[in-house]
Amino acid sequence: RTARITMKKLICALGLSLLTALPATADSTDLRVLIDVSGSMKANDPNSLRGPAAELIARLLPANSRAGAWLFGTQTRSLVDYGDVDLAWRDQTVQSSANIPSRDLFTDIEGALKVGLSMPSIQDKACHLILVTDGLIDLKAGAAAIRDSRARIESQWISKAKTMGCRVHTLGLSDQADLALLNRIAQGTGGLSAKLTGSAELIPVILDALELALPGNRLPLAEQNFQVDESVIRQTIISLGNYDVPLELLAPDGTVITPDNLPAGVEYQEADGFQLYQITNPDAGEWKAANDVPINRVLADSEIEMLLESWPSTIETGQPLNAVVTFNRNKSPLDPSIQIELSGRMESDADQIPLSFEQQNNRYSAPVELSEPGTYQLEILAKGDDFVRGLSRMIQVIEPQVPIALESGTTQKIQSFEAPASLPAIEPKETSPAPAIDTSIQTNDGLTLTQWFWMIAAGLLVLIVGLAFWLARAEKKE
Repeated sequence: RTARITMKKLICALGLSLLTALPATADSTDLRVLIDVSGSMKANDPNSLRGPAAELIARLLPANSRAGAWLFGTQTRSLVDYGDVDLAWRDQTVQSSANIPSRDLFTDIEGALKVGLSMPSIQDKACHLILVTDGLIDLKAGAAAIRDSRARIESQWISKAKTMGCRVHTLGLSDQADLALLNRIAQGTGGLSAKLTGSAELIPVILDALELALPGNRLPLAEQNFQVDESVIRQTIISLGNYDVPLELLAPDGTVITPDNLPAGVEYQEADGFQLYQITNPDAGEWKAANDVPINRVLADSEIEMLLESWPSTIETGQPLNAVVTFNRNKSPLDPSIQIELSGRMESDADQIPLSFEQQNNRYSAPVELSEPGTYQLEILAKGDDFVRGLSRMIQVIEPQVPIALESGTTQKIQSFEAPASLPAIEPKETSPAPAIDTSIQTNDGLTLTQWFWMIAAGLLVLIVGLAFWLARAEKKE
């Protein structure tokens, strides 16, 4: 039951993170999803909930997006064709995702990346590719082909994604995944590399990973209350989990909103593991939960945006990093004379690091030092005269990576490994004198000219002796 609940939360996280891609224009999403269907997925997704996850994505992706989903194992095949997200696309995805198998004998990660990156990027849409796998490259052709495929990913496909401007987010669903390779794919393209080691980490890692792919502003929650200002065009209120009763909302004017009482401009959706309200032109003021069902996140499409510049998703320890925040109103820089109180921190399981922001015009920056590997959460809160915004981003800090060639010995036999933090120092060794160089000229057969001379001379001597013997016998007969 625990595994089933966990995977349901995964479905919720996938869909909810996609909701963060709902800006006012809702036209900036270009999403490619690659899902591992090799035989080992039977253990890591025993209830086959990848299908409902794909269905939820189809229902929540904003119109005017482009998206596609593929299954990969021995080969890569389409779950739903890459194209415009419209009613027909959603219906096709729902039908196709009803039964996703886990029976492929091999795992061709390169083939999946090749297909996912073969679709041309679109100029006005941010490209993101999400790779979900639980294993290593495993090819029928054997060890040499595996090494070559892994090398091509590092030398060619990472560069291809980077040239396209497509960030690849890699999710390793088991300790047996090729984490060194997944780290380098993500780091090389500006994406997130997330390792899931247990059900307790599943919701925050998956949710934050997809929020990195499709970012958006939040309205901060305080004891199930949140403030809405006049600039908010649309808000999405999300509750995770399964409850016997639906979430109820209390609007600023005292109206109680329920699934059975939806005022104009309010939509309600629910599925296994989540429920949400989407409200167009919400009233300004304090909103809150009207019953005991919790609100987990509030996303806002607003005239006022808080933007985080060039924030990487995966870095190595000691890599320089700055948190740089700017503000826009209707896509133009906010007047720098507007007073904004900005606070932030980096959080991990072991530490909490406060950030100190300095302002220069409309640009707020804070240096960040992360010297220990781990998963960190960046939390920023901005308070203006007439608005409040929150922003949360995850970053994975890893040890310095070195290339490692790995392979599976037999089909679906996965080897565990850990990437070394750094290359060992090379110790000087005593060397013996180099042997004298043989200056003799050699032929293609490896013989010197002197050796050839003696071989020819010996042959002639044998011929002469034979001829003399033959003449002597001829004279006796006469």
